[in-house]
Amino acid sequence: MMKIDENKGVTFVPEAPDVCELCGDKAELRPYGPNRERICAPCGSKDMVTTMRMMNAAMDQALVDHGVSLTEVSRVGFVHSDETEVVLYEVPSPNGDQDV
Repeated sequence: MMKIDENKGVTFVPEAPDVCELCGDKAELRPYGPNRERICAPCGSKDMVTTMRMMNAAMDQALVDHGVSLTEVSRVGFVHSDETEVVLYEVPSPNGDQDV
């Protein structure tokens, strides 16, 4: 789960372990598989370009689902040497913390 915090932007909240939809291992999962499968970190690290693309899409969708206009979100993007794009978010939160 992601959390919107007016002081920290978007942060991740640990989740209970579940079964990875790609490898079957039990671990903390995120919906960053190529088809939005919930995957573990080792599976995500096998294709970092896709994983980061899916993470950015999931964060955008979570913000929109919680009423945050993407035009109000400050993004700082940079590209790693392996062409993996990482987008950092700073989100205004007039109502304090919000779970996403």
